[in-house]
Amino acid sequence: YCDSLTEVSFSACTIISTYAFAFCSRLSSVNFPACTYIGSNAFWVCSSLTTVNFPVCTDISGSAFRNCGSLTSVSFQACSFIGEKAFNDCSRLYSFYLTGSILCNLNGSSVFNNTLINSDEGRIYVPASLIESYKVATNWAIYSSKFIGV
Repeated sequence: YCDSLTEVSFSACTIISTYAFAFCSRLSSVNFPACTYIGSNAFWVCSSLTTVNFPVCTDISGSAFRNCGSLTSVSFQACSFIGEKAFNDCSRLYSFYLTGSILCNLNGSSVFNNTLINSDEGRIYVPASLIESYKVATNWAIYSSKFIGV
């Protein structure tokens, strides 16, 4: 509930705890270049959040970015796990980049509910070498028409 917080950058932080930045309604940009774990509801209802940087994050817990209505595109280069409802209600989210060299596990089929990824507009970008694996993977298969190789 830090209403005045607009930007956060922690170069050495490796873990973001549950509800750490929840309801920071003016938070628009976060930069955590060393973070490997994002706790559940960490950025819940950060309605102004547009820019996120997590280049080494491997684990995104459930509802981590839920209700971040201004997010349009996110990129995770090392992600190996995304929890249930992690991006639910991110109504403008249309580009999701998973550029790591391993298949990311998706925990549940409601990770992208109420996003543009669930519509004809959204896309999920993955390495071309993994595109067929993603198309048949548990919980990813429902998004098989959304994958684009990079």
